[in-house]
Amino acid sequence: MKLAQMFVSLLLPPIAALVSAPLLARALGQTGRGEVAAANAPILFTTAVLTFGLGDAATYFIARNKHRSTSLTFRVLAGFTALGALSAVFTWAAAPVLSRGNAQLAELLVLTAAATVPTFVTFGIRAIASGIQAFDLLAREAMITSSIRLAATIALFISGHLSVLSATLVFLLSPVVGAIALLPVFRRIPVNSDLPTARYTELFGYGHRIWLGALSGVVLSRIDQLLMVPLSSEAELGIYVVAVAIGELPSVVAAGVRAITFSADSAEAEGAAASTALRLQMMARMTATASFIAAGAGIALTPWAIPVFFGEEFRPAILPAIVLLIATAAGSAGSVGGAGLSARGRPGLRSLSMLFGALANLLVFFLLVPHTGALGAALATLAGSWVAGTANLIALSRVFGMPVSSFYGIRRSDLHVIISTISRRKGNHAA
Repeated sequence: MKLAQMFVSLLLPPIAALVSAPLLARALGQTGRGEVAAANAPILFTTAVLTFGLGDAATYFIARNKHRSTSLTFRVLAGFTALGALSAVFTWAAAPVLSRGNAQLAELLVLTAAATVPTFVTFGIRAIASGIQAFDLLAREAMITSSIRLAATIALFISGHLSVLSATLVFLLSPVVGAIALLPVFRRIPVNSDLPTARYTELFGYGHRIWLGALSGVVLSRIDQLLMVPLSSEAELGIYVVAVAIGELPSVVAAGVRAITFSADSAEAEGAAASTALRLQMMARMTATASFIAAGAGIALTPWAIPVFFGEEFRPAILPAIVLLIATAAGSAGSVGGAGLSARGRPGLRSLSMLFGALANLLVFFLLVPHTGALGAALATLAGSWVAGTANLIALSRVFGMPVSSFYGIRRSDLHVIISTISRRKGNHAA
């Protein structure tokens, strides 16, 4: 039950975002949708960059029994509060640049700055919950946050009150409200002041090593929406956000395939019991195949779906959405390969691959976005995703002798794993 709950909690946010995307597009239009995305971009960026790895460090130290104490918990929350204040000042100071003279957007960015501290505290509580393995609370919080965001968006749309301001407030406040579900975590932490507590030097010493490796990933996933308005316009960002909502669909399908494969016993996969390398290659093949099938379906439906669901105003999002569908599928096998590098004790190689991808992304982004807007951002994502994924597979080939070709295509043994796993689950339900 817990596995199913966690799986639903992982899938619900992108599904809720996809369902609410047409409502936001129809109510706000290109420019309004772009303003909402631009207002939320700083908080997405700062929670990924300006935490300096504190979340991962908190999870690590709290997970160690000797550090599980209320004193460390309060130290973590104090650290997140301070970093949130720093990020709020950054957002406020950068508002004139990020808004590019748009007075309404500048005011929204001030609201974002005000919401930054509670959002950072929410991230701190999530890290604490992860450290004590309160996965039930994390799943509940994710489901509540997504449900509140979706329900509020639908209610505002139906009532005719879905505006740039109200949509921004829903995005900013729903995670903070959802964090109420995490509060029981504090009752699960023993009160013991005699236990040793990690100092800030230890927390940030551990965290910065992970943070440095994650920076490239942040560039690949967060910087486009942050810089789109200064380099192009709010309308182009609105088009791009709609394209992203469509382009991320294959990743949802891939997540489902990974869940099925991970849950299968290794004995049920032909040859996988003898070698984790074969298991990794099978995972990559199945994920890539599912992603390409989903991307193909998306490419076929997108020219019809965007005008119907989002409105004729967003027809320019068709081509960027197709490019992003290709980008998601193209990087799927490489993302599994990156996880394989980390599991084999070579996270540095994965970070290097992400660095190459980030550089490719930034190069294309700064070259194309000022001239082609949303399409340029989509092409930048495609370049970064393909470079990072391919670099992961080349690293696995060079260091561990796994042929790059073994990560693509589909084998009879792969189908056997899917069929046997589904059959086993049906048998369990029947019993």
